[in-house]
Amino acid sequence: MGLQGLKAYSQWVELSANAELNVGVAFETGGADYAEWLEKADANESFSEGDIVGVYAGKISKNTANADHVMTISSNPIIVGNMPETGKEHLFEKVAFLGQVPVKVVGKVNLGDYILASGNQDGFGIAVSPEKMEVKDYPNIIGVAWEASGEESTGFINIAVGINKNNLATVVAKQEVEILSLKKQMK
Repeated sequence: MGLQGLKAYSQWVELSANAELNVGVAFETGGADYAEWLEKADANESFSEGDIVGVYAGKISKNTANADHVMTISSNPIIVGNMPETGKEHLFEKVAFLGQVPVKVVGKVNLGDYILASGNQDGFGIAVSPEKMEVKDYPNIIGVAWEASGEESTGFINIAVGINKNNLATVVAKQEVEILSLKKQMK
């Protein structure tokens, strides 16, 4: 084996060793989110894919008023955690925690709008542009629209859930500047 052959062989050995030492898992599927099974607050309440739900101490309802979290029912998860006991699946739903999920919305949606619970306890969301968000709206964010609806309508919009870049921090920073300005004016 010549010098070049020896060099190529040593590179192959190095690549093979790295591949064995740095083993990872890659899932490739049509699924687009990570979900978990969460128990229904009312076993008789029915849900469907894309419904917006309120989470209260780990249990879900279409009632989103004062919820601990506002989330959505997954339609096509790549991974589902927290599997319920066999035979009790009907008491639970798959709720999206992270990724891309189609959700039910009413009204016009623009790219980048926040999707909030409608407040009607009907499983639907509404779009609010970042400029029109009020402090009271932030706890009701389900995700950010990665798709637009075109016209006033009712349908599904693809959103990103669980990807938070501390949206409220921007509002607080803006308010801090305003407060400091007011303090200076008062002096």
